[in-house]
Amino acid sequence: MLGENLILTLTNALLAGLFAVMIWLLPGMRLLPKTINLRVTERIFLGTTFGFVCYVLLIFLIRFLGLPFWVAELPFFMLGFVEGGRWLKEWKPRTRSLAKAQVAFLILAIVGIVIQGQVLFRSGVWTAQGLQFGQLSLHDSTWHIFLIDELKQNFPPRHPGFAPVLVKNYHFLLDLTLASMARYLPLSTFELYYRLTPAAVSAFLSLSVFVVARRLSRSEWLANAAVILTLFAGNASWALQFFRGPEFHPSANTFMLDPIVDLMQNPHAVVVFPLMLAGLLGLMILEKKRNMVILMLTAITFGVIIGFKAWGGIIMLLALPIAALWMSLKNKRHDLWGVWFLAGFVSAVIFIPVYDAKTAAGLVWVPGWLLKRMVEDPDRYNVPRYFLLEQHYQATHNVLRLAIVNFKQMLIFLFGNLWVKTLGLVYVIVIVKRPSLAGIFMLTVTTASLSLPLLFNQGRMSYDIIQFGPYSLVMLSIFTVLILKQILQATNGKLAIALSIILLVLSVPSNATSIVDRFNDQPFLVPRLTLEAFDYLKKETPPESIILLYPSKINLSSALVAALSERPTYFSANTFSRITGEDYEGREAELRSFFRNSDPGLRNRIVDTNSIDYLLLTQEENRAFNPNGLTLTKVFENESIIISKINE
Repeated sequence: MLGENLILTLTNALLAGLFAVMIWLLPGMRLLPKTINLRVTERIFLGTTFGFVCYVLLIFLIRFLGLPFWVAELPFFMLGFVEGGRWLKEWKPRTRSLAKAQVAFLILAIVGIVIQGQVLFRSGVWTAQGLQFGQLSLHDSTWHIFLIDELKQNFPPRHPGFAPVLVKNYHFLLDLTLASMARYLPLSTFELYYRLTPAAVSAFLSLSVFVVARRLSRSEWLANAAVILTLFAGNASWALQFFRGPEFHPSANTFMLDPIVDLMQNPHAVVVFPLMLAGLLGLMILEKKRNMVILMLTAITFGVIIGFKAWGGIIMLLALPIAALWMSLKNKRHDLWGVWFLAGFVSAVIFIPVYDAKTAAGLVWVPGWLLKRMVEDPDRYNVPRYFLLEQHYQATHNVLRLAIVNFKQMLIFLFGNLWVKTLGLVYVIVIVKRPSLAGIFMLTVTTASLSLPLLFNQGRMSYDIIQFGPYSLVMLSIFTVLILKQILQATNGKLAIALSIILLVLSVPSNATSIVDRFNDQPFLVPRLTLEAFDYLKKETPPESIILLYPSKINLSSALVAALSERPTYFSANTFSRITGEDYEGREAELRSFFRNSDPGLRNRIVDTNSIDYLLLTQEENRAFNPNGLTLTKVFENESIIISKINE
């Protein structure tokens, strides 16, 4: 099976790579003005990114209008074909060796791919016993697997765990992009999502940080340091254990924010970082020279981010007007307002069609809520003394002391999460003394990314507010190496280099446990007998069929049945129903009543109201189930699963 899986991965990688070159890279290179002075890596990075975002936007519009994917893909393919022909005509073979810093970057990028992608690489793997998934990825990835297959045919997609409603209040632009790739090419959804996407996104993240940090620091070695800090740097919990004692257990999210290395179990949470940095590079180009093409491409890049990660898009739309205002005041140039307006328009085009204001989880003003969770939750920093002090000062109306306690918590939050990157905050002084467009934009993103979680939560999805945080971690990685550059220039070179190496080494240990956990992730096996049942649903039932499942732990926590059968379920993956704003509590209670209460009226009402077609039970669940009031026709049975048609 290992050889077959490897061949499948390599053939899918070849096809997906050709698609990316023809549809994204070459058209993007064609769009880039030749008059803009760029390094080869910058041109490749921007060309691929700009081609990608234009394609993504057009795909979304085409599918929203009900047109087939090829209507959007054809013009990109033709443009790529023309540009590829021109490139081959002008290409001259050159022999050029890589510098040591460039070789080091390639090694870092490969290590980053292996470590970041580990949680997904080991999922969707065929074995002699069945289909294997990593436990850490099962919850989120099965939701996305269903959406990718669903979006090949339907837009907007049906909800995999709350049929018969459609998905809303959710960013599925990456799923739509992957669906477009697999719609006409013989690409496996599993290979696309579990192997190729994490590898490509990780590599592009490394490239984006390297390109931007090199341009700002003018050093490839410092750019490599920025890549290390971005990919691998953790929080201060590793150092804290020496002061807190043996009862304290360091973790990657002790201080609430998740490190970048932990985010790849949701690739859409990571793909926004290279898009953000590509937009930043576009702003840096515009600062030096007006160019309408770069302006529009930069705006589209910022605008589509909301479709991959809504909160990332909001941060970009907050930072852009600040950058535009600075350009207006400093250089008397007002063209960057166009970037903001166009980015806002693109964001609205993508966001509004899938947004439902009545059910969306918005921001709730609760200043300090995250700090309270940090010091009170047992699996976080957990210092009950702060909770007791707050209660005491509130009872005695000691406002000053209460403010001091909250200020200390904020310092712990900042230093704890940033650790070595706290040095990056010093770069704020440099930005104030010598402001630049890049510095103003990066500082605004950092400020918004850190302050929003301290002031708000997300209501019913309160802990999701931490998803604002990682944008600051990326920016502060670059700020930190810029401060290291200042230190290198101001002190003895060897001493400064030694100090820099020590800082980089100290930045990593807190993530070690998280990285080891990903390599030791226990597999979850879907046996072949179970897969036979899912295959029956996929091939022998109408595509619009809705499946009723028993409220078992695996069904309530994942969209496994929906993902592997390509059929939506009445209720499963309850977390995502909560995210999208459905009445998940009412639906779960109704489902439990269906199985616990044999009232024919209740059961028939649930079946009729929701157009449920099939009942899928394990043999054990079936033995405990009383079908009173239901007319069932058994259509599939093996030693593991029974599927029954529910007759009206």
